[in-house]
Amino acid sequence: MGVLIWDFDGVIVDTVRECYILTLRTIAKQRPYLASEAGIEKFSPIPFRDFETYRSKSVNAADFFANYILHMAGKELNEENLEMVTEKHRPFLKKMDVAFYEEREKLMNEDKDAYFRTLKVYKGIPEVLGALSGLGIRHAIMSARDSHSIRQILAHFKLLSHFEFIIGHEVNKGDRHVKGKQISLLKRHFAGMQGPIPDTSIEYFFIDDIPFNLRKVAGETELLFAGWGYGKLEEGYVEAKKVKKPGSLLTMFRA
Repeated sequence: MGVLIWDFDGVIVDTVRECYILTLRTIAKQRPYLASEAGIEKFSPIPFRDFETYRSKSVNAADFFANYILHMAGKELNEENLEMVTEKHRPFLKKMDVAFYEEREKLMNEDKDAYFRTLKVYKGIPEVLGALSGLGIRHAIMSARDSHSIRQILAHFKLLSHFEFIIGHEVNKGDRHVKGKQISLLKRHFAGMQGPIPDTSIEYFFIDDIPFNLRKVAGETELLFAGWGYGKLEEGYVEAKKVKKPGSLLTMFRA
């Protein structure tokens, strides 16, 4: 049995505009906390092109704000500095992560249609999901986003029925290393469905657009890099097979 585990943001749905709007709203409402906890006295809106750079280096909502702190301090947006800021401002970033999702709920309640217009399913994803299911591939999602919002978005785009199992950031909110914790729960789910058949009978594939996430589950599953997403596959960072576009998954699984 083959199980294809999908990341969500940047792989199934392009959420960069949604995340940009929510990050700006959260920062604007948390300005006093930014000053007291992160030392940012002067609020400066983030140009969209800069946020796109943040997005390619972020594994969860808390990272948007960690990268904002680095940006305001004039420091390079790299993994080392991001880990340093995350450790230094952990309570603050967890609070911002919670506030981010609160803003999402408010935005949906204000104008649901406008909210969904900030999202876009990547071209070819609906067709690939159906075709892979026809080949006997089963689908799951493993994401740093909360599973409630994932289900809402998938239902809106009529994709929810394709996925047997969805696990989100409720496993450990705000943790940059959450994928390593999620994979064991996901495997336990599918192994339990197999009854007496050992876990070795299941072949797992994980597709993500952020190399950091792929590295966290190396050795647990076959790694696939989504070339259409936000990140870049840096040589030597993680061993993963690059998939240029969603349709290429069909070619791979049919081989």
